[in-house]
Amino acid sequence: MSESRENENPSSVRIIAVHPLNDYSGSPRVLADFLTSNLLDPQMVTIITGRTCGFLHDGLGQRCLLWSPEHRTKLLKLMSFVFLQIQLFFATIYMVLKSYFKQEKVLVINNTMLSMGSILATNLCFATNIVYLHEWTIGSQRVGRIIRFLSNFLIRIMAHEVVFVSEFLSDRFKIHKIHKSCKTTVLPNGLRSDFLPEPKLDQQRKFSEGKVLFVGYLKKNKGIFELLKISEKMPSVAFQAVLNCSADEIKEFTCRYRLPANLELVPQKVDVQSYYLESFLVLNLSLADACLESFSLSTLEGMSCGNPVVVPPAGGHFEYFDSVAGEAIDARNTDEVVEFISRLKSDFALWKQYSENAIVLVEDYSAAAFQRRVDQFLSRYIQ
Repeated sequence: MSESRENENPSSVRIIAVHPLNDYSGSPRVLADFLTSNLLDPQMVTIITGRTCGFLHDGLGQRCLLWSPEHRTKLLKLMSFVFLQIQLFFATIYMVLKSYFKQEKVLVINNTMLSMGSILATNLCFATNIVYLHEWTIGSQRVGRIIRFLSNFLIRIMAHEVVFVSEFLSDRFKIHKIHKSCKTTVLPNGLRSDFLPEPKLDQQRKFSEGKVLFVGYLKKNKGIFELLKISEKMPSVAFQAVLNCSADEIKEFTCRYRLPANLELVPQKVDVQSYYLESFLVLNLSLADACLESFSLSTLEGMSCGNPVVVPPAGGHFEYFDSVAGEAIDARNTDEVVEFISRLKSDFALWKQYSENAIVLVEDYSAAAFQRRVDQFLSRYIQ
């Protein structure tokens, strides 16, 4: 590491990044890219997160790992969540006090509204309390509403600054009147730092192979059952679903539900860009009335690789998506989705126009652009 960079990053600053569950989903990925800011050194960073594999790896800084058992029943899941919040509370207090003992200035980044225990602990320790929000809806509707209510309450009275991933999400939270002394910042997401910035696209091959890609979860509100219906209606089209879950979860799902022969379910891969590069179109089938997309990273990533997209009719993706790059369709209207895919498959010139428009629309959301925005944000706290 160069001497100049060491001088830019004083050892008296401690960044404590908190994310409850480490996996390969969007919010830990964005936090991981956030922590690679040019203003940060891994020696300055402590990460409090779960023991599972994910984007929050050792190379980003020191890690404090929490125990969070996986349960299938709703009651045990809720009990596990409460236990995780207790761990977050005490782990954050310990790490903050440890940093104070070293006479370090402490900045805590509480990632997502699920970090309630650490939000409370940060406030009690009088550390700078930043909440990084990526979502509006969480899990089942009943439990999700309770979590959102409690999280909003803590944020309103305890956060020094709230960072939103989109204007759409910021507008949603303004309804709840965050206290006047709290700053708010919109920090739009960018493409993953490990993505090729300008991948070479073989448009003719993408079109001729005609693979339709879904990147998401094995969840009802994310449109997994709509995907089954769409693929069943198009038996001659190859569908792939890259899912944020384990191979065992996919096996259990396929035992319970019959899959069309043309649909392949793939456990989440770190190298997901290769799937985008080989696909012809990307589907986001989230049900807007049950799961509002605050940004939709899969849509952004798909467009960056020259894929037309199908998106929900509402959400934060409209800050970069336009109808020249795809269609906004309620996923329940499966016939309409099928018709759009069929129309593109029958007309290379039309598909190519959508593809090229998609690439142009996301030019301002590169990994480099995201890093510049993060550096600018952190410069207010790291002198």
